[in-house]
Amino acid sequence: YGTGFPTYRFGWTYEQKTNNTYRINLTIKQNERSTSPAFFTMPIPIQLKTPLQDTTVVVFNNQLEQLFNIDVKGLPSNITLDPDNWILKSIDTTPLITAIEDIPQENSFKVYPNPATEQFTVQFKLKLPARVNVKMIDLNGQVVRVLANDVFPVGTHIIKTTLLNIPTGSYIIHYEKQGEVLTQKLVVK
Repeated sequence: YGTGFPTYRFGWTYEQKTNNTYRINLTIKQNERSTSPAFFTMPIPIQLKTPLQDTTVVVFNNQLEQLFNIDVKGLPSNITLDPDNWILKSIDTTPLITAIEDIPQENSFKVYPNPATEQFTVQFKLKLPARVNVKMIDLNGQVVRVLANDVFPVGTHIIKTTLLNIPTGSYIIHYEKQGEVLTQKLVVK
């Protein structure tokens, strides 16, 4: 087995799969050692926290750098490697970059489905807390509905809106964050 103990670095991202299901993309990396073995092979318990569940899964780490995909119910909020400290190890707190987003994505928001019939969704992501104002405006410039006007925390936010009593036609979804304005056209059928 060799001597010493592993030093782990880890990072994670997530993507929404369905309404309440998210896929966590967890990358675990061990610092390479100059002695044998170059890295350790062992199961690692991983604690996953979401608003809907707290669960622990065990992944088998048998590579120097390894990606694990784990589906959970609810938006992931925290991940802990070996929460009960069963493994003699150290955790390197240097962030492990697992993805790089294009800058335009930071300032974008999504409106879907488009065209919409019964409801539509506005989705946006914040890297810092910010006041966000989202409005539905008709082509005459009249505000049809205020979808959001509040301070939102860091993270991805989803606003679902019913189209009950909204006439068919074209509308503008107006997104404003700290003076920055983005718009998207929405067709209601």
